[in-house]
Amino acid sequence: MIRADFRILLVDLSIRKAHIVDLPGRETYIGGSGLAAMLFEKYGDMAAPWSDPKQPLIFTIGPLTGYFPLMSKTVCGFLSPYHGQYAESHAGGRSALALRFADMDALVIVGKASGPCVLSVGARHMEIKDAPFLWGKDVFTTGKMLRHMLPGSGQRSILRIGPAGENGCAYACINVDTYRHFGRLGAGAVMGAKNLKAIAIVGDASFPLPEGKEYAKCFHEIYDQLTETSMMSKYHDLGTAGNVAALDALKSLPWRNLQATSDPERIDGISGEKFAQDMLLRNTACSGCPVGCIHIGYLREKFMADNRYLYRQVAYDYEPIFALGSMLGFGDGFKVLGLMDAVEREGLDCMSSGVALAWATEAMEKGLITEAETLTPLAFGEPEGYKLAIHHLGAASNEFYRLLAQGTLVAAKRYLGEDFACVLGQEMAGYATGETFFVSETLSFRHSHLD
Repeated sequence: MIRADFRILLVDLSIRKAHIVDLPGRETYIGGSGLAAMLFEKYGDMAAPWSDPKQPLIFTIGPLTGYFPLMSKTVCGFLSPYHGQYAESHAGGRSALALRFADMDALVIVGKASGPCVLSVGARHMEIKDAPFLWGKDVFTTGKMLRHMLPGSGQRSILRIGPAGENGCAYACINVDTYRHFGRLGAGAVMGAKNLKAIAIVGDASFPLPEGKEYAKCFHEIYDQLTETSMMSKYHDLGTAGNVAALDALKSLPWRNLQATSDPERIDGISGEKFAQDMLLRNTACSGCPVGCIHIGYLREKFMADNRYLYRQVAYDYEPIFALGSMLGFGDGFKVLGLMDAVEREGLDCMSSGVALAWATEAMEKGLITEAETLTPLAFGEPEGYKLAIHHLGAASNEFYRLLAQGTLVAAKRYLGEDFACVLGQEMAGYATGETFFVSETLSFRHSHLD
């Protein structure tokens, strides 16, 4: 049954110790978002900078996680390096059920390790391992090494950052179990500032279910609605990628840094239907969710002249297709998947990265910046330059990329071009659908990210 108080694991990286804190407020603070906000109010300091070691990095779940289908998201709360405000981001994968099976309502991390490290927690353990050999590794390499380093499987969730988080990119994300992310507002940079390369949450306990017939009846009613009706079919079928062609037809799909909102000549190559027909490898789901809305595409790349290819699996949905597809002028889905793969490796947020590079491309077109800044040619529809630029963005290779990594407007103020920077509170989302969208973005209503 749901306990009366919140059970929090508080980890201090500076002293390499942890303890359990039981806090009241179950009747006052609603869901994972309410709990995260309450914990930030308790442990955070709005007067201190985001990188101050005492600032908390918070992961929470709601009271229904593990008890009902769909309750599969974890909330990450933190002080954002992007704008210095409290922010939250949501991600799935195995993270939420791992916390539930580890008998935690929240994991709160404070302090800063003396060097790069990995944190592993569960119902019966807390361990901090030194890991200087992981610093500088990309997200995928880190994941492979961690799976050999850390015991546990099943309900083990692995959260890690890439070079972007290590280098303080204001929109570095935290990768969750390869295909999900705490994105948008720099949670990855907060991890990096703590010298925390990765977190493993091991669900190594169990929890009691409510007794009586009513709970089982309610569970099955919800499950049947999700699986036996058309309620969630859109998300399992094409997924949110099904919005691409529809928004283009409505002249609401941003193209080439919002220079256009429709491109009839290129849209067929990046539509949800095209991805499903030619690029979809499989569907997968977050733990505890029967919908299967995660769409995994395959990327085939030649690495030797003698017809030798490697295959990569890349998750896609509407926002990455917009940000790394239409926003950068692409009408070829495979090229878009290639850029998604590059962004994933660096641990960058795909939406902010795509919008930032779209601005940089137009700035180059207008002569405000040159290859001396970008270190590679940037042109709409040309993937190789963008792949190199994505690496430079994650690595903060020079002053230009260090500024761009702090936000498009930061770079635009230095190099000019603020008038065509598509930033409304943060780099825009992929819905140029009218006045309500632009007002909500301007007022920062979309500072929460769901993945």
